[in-house]
Amino acid sequence: MTARSRRTGPDSSDTATGLRHVFRNVPQPVAVVSSLTPSGGPVGMTVSSFTSVSLQPPLVLFCPAVRSQAWAAARRCGVFAINVLGRQDAELALRFAGSGDRFEGVRTHPTYHGIPVLAEAISVLICDVGDEHPAGDHTVVLARVRAIHEQYDDAGLDTVSLRAGAGRPHRDLGVRLRAGWHS
Repeated sequence: MTARSRRTGPDSSDTATGLRHVFRNVPQPVAVVSSLTPSGGPVGMTVSSFTSVSLQPPLVLFCPAVRSQAWAAARRCGVFAINVLGRQDAELALRFAGSGDRFEGVRTHPTYHGIPVLAEAISVLICDVGDEHPAGDHTVVLARVRAIHEQYDDAGLDTVSLRAGAGRPHRDLGVRLRAGWHS
């Protein structure tokens, strides 16, 4: 392994590239935020800045890009799903991080207000838009959790990586499908 070091200024593109590289190698939760457009179509995006904030009240945090059209639609809808992905879902993570029809060929279940949830997600949180705070080229979103659907048991630390060769587990725990989906 070769060590790299570079000097960068706080506003340089080298710093942004370096940070992107560092955080692609840090194990972290990866999720797809899904909702509806104003016309009722499905919309979704991959987020890797997802974490719990509070249990009472139940709050989570994620950070969509300022220019995200998917987040703009979810914000207007007011309610959205956070689909937590596991290592087996690397292809879904990459699909929802790209462009085009992200839902084409993807199995979903409708839930509250018709919000699509991914059938392959480990767990799904149904959330209301809470507070938003500008943070550079992203927005920090605090969301209020309305409902929780655990679709797989014992998936705990089973995470996915967005780096090249995605899909390699940081910890391989295996999963069991829970019977049925209940909205």
